[in-house]
Amino acid sequence: MVKFEIKHKESGEVLFTAEINSLKRCVELAVEENADLSYADLSGANLRNANLSYANLTFSSWPLWCGSLDVKLDKKQKRQLLYHVLSVAPEYRTSELLKEANKFHRIPEVPKLESEVNDE
Repeated sequence: MVKFEIKHKESGEVLFTAEINSLKRCVELAVEENADLSYADLSGANLRNANLSYANLTFSSWPLWCGSLDVKLDKKQKRQLLYHVLSVAPEYRTSELLKEANKFHRIPEVPKLESEVNDE
């Protein structure tokens, strides 16, 4: 077993630690134990097929590589990711996607996204 730590992305403070066989399993264990993973640096984690449903991942660093494929998320997390994608890629905005993205839990702290393109 190896000691894995999940650290705060800005301060470096340890948010969760476990002696376990992988960082992915450490993250899953943190979720199972209801650890607060907001601001967690998960950028290098291979989370493929991990169940992160109901984890508090607000302000965390999400891995933008194949290690985040097939992760199991809840609707709140999916809406958050969708909001961010549509905010940087307005050409993908459709009424159906906007409807879901605008259910993002941080609205009204952030503006609702408006339709800029079409519904092709």
